[in-house]
Amino acid sequence: MKIRTKPDVDSVGKYIVFIEDCKNPSDLDLFLEKNKGLFSKFYINSIFKNKIKSNLNINWLTKEKIKEKYKEDIIIPKWILVEDNFKKIISGKWNEIMPITAEFTPTLNCNFRCNQCSYSVPKQKLGVWKKKNSKEFSSDFEGQNIHMTLESAKKIIDKLKSGGVKNILFTGGGEPFINPDVTIKGMFYAKEKGLIIGLYSNGSLLNKEIIKDIFKINPLFIRISIYGSNPESFSKYTNQSPKLYSRVLENVRLLAQEKIKTKSSTQIGLSFFTPSRYYRRS
Repeated sequence: MKIRTKPDVDSVGKYIVFIEDCKNPSDLDLFLEKNKGLFSKFYINSIFKNKIKSNLNINWLTKEKIKEKYKEDIIIPKWILVEDNFKKIISGKWNEIMPITAEFTPTLNCNFRCNQCSYSVPKQKLGVWKKKNSKEFSSDFEGQNIHMTLESAKKIIDKLKSGGVKNILFTGGGEPFINPDVTIKGMFYAKEKGLIIGLYSNGSLLNKEIIKDIFKINPLFIRISIYGSNPESFSKYTNQSPKLYSRVLENVRLLAQEKIKTKSSTQIGLSFFTPSRYYRRS
């Protein structure tokens, strides 16, 4: 028996279940009985249609009509599959469902000045993006409260944990390793609290000591953003020296070496910026 699900566009929070190739009527009856309060509709293509209980308000569709009505499957969001959330959905307690993943921002500062940075406009308005095209990193956030303190970090992590958050992504309104002490110690603290950790970084400020600490924490994943396929395109997009591109690649190599050395399960990923053919430097 094959089972697929899709959100029901006519009923918020409800799902449609597609059941195909059922060869055992008792299995089908059992499934429908257990799930009649969860799914809003059942579409079944089965040789046992006469075995289905009539009070379940089943709508019959052939496999061909199902394919015609829905072009592709929609994956159920992961937050629904969390056991606590699942129980609240069934009982209709939507207002008690809390986020299971949170983004954590150790700093708003960044050593890059990327042309399409989503944070550039508000930072410019606040006067903390003073050197848009600076070729070397300079701290133009002096006097601004843009770094999170370790005390604040621990309080926030405690509140996230008590609120039901299970995953925490260390990222930033900038580069998290501009505030390396709070980023690393915050990750250690989050691990102590039993949270699953992810990490985003542009990779330019990593070093051997930081990388060793990262793998002691053993996050679920590390994603390094690679802005460009060569030093020239990297420099054009980030407004930094082309030489920095080689440093990022070297740090990725060090991450891979430490992963192998420690036999870590941490996944190392690279994200790429791919400009359109109409991309122009601002």
